[in-house]
Amino acid sequence: MHSCNIVCYLLAVPLAYATPLHLLSPLQTPSILASPPFTVNTTTSIPDQCYEPKPGRLPTTFRDCQHAASQINPDHETKSFTFGRPFSLLPNYIKLPISYRHGTCIVYLDMAHDTDQDSLTLLEVGRGTLHLAQECVGQQAESALRLGGIMSVGPRKLLYIVMFGRQDQVAAADA
Repeated sequence: MHSCNIVCYLLAVPLAYATPLHLLSPLQTPSILASPPFTVNTTTSIPDQCYEPKPGRLPTTFRDCQHAASQINPDHETKSFTFGRPFSLLPNYIKLPISYRHGTCIVYLDMAHDTDQDSLTLLEVGRGTLHLAQECVGQQAESALRLGGIMSVGPRKLLYIVMFGRQDQVAAADA
């Protein structure tokens, strides 16, 4: 009985602390959009992809995603930042994962591997996020459901922007 508790704990704790891009290894993931709401297959290099309808994915709006994207660079910084997961004392370092939320939209930034790092400006990240919002949530979106999508940005294409819908917290509180 006690050994099951220990084994169950050892199996559950890593999943509780794993980042969404880290939950499934690339070898287990046949598609960049294999697991809702986001899993990155680092063996493929796809500039951007919108989500297809799948159970568990919630729609969002361009306006909400635009507001979430505006939080990425509120001070209109033009200097270069280094993005990565490991702890760093470097100036202009942004530790990942990080998310930005507004209404029904979540914008999530992360790397696929713990050791990945890339340098780019917040302006580049913001532009990539707005491009993703226009393609996958805006009027250009092919799917009327506007479910979001995923894209990589930066010189080495290591920083992933993941955009997806969630239940509107304001609407949920009013219900």
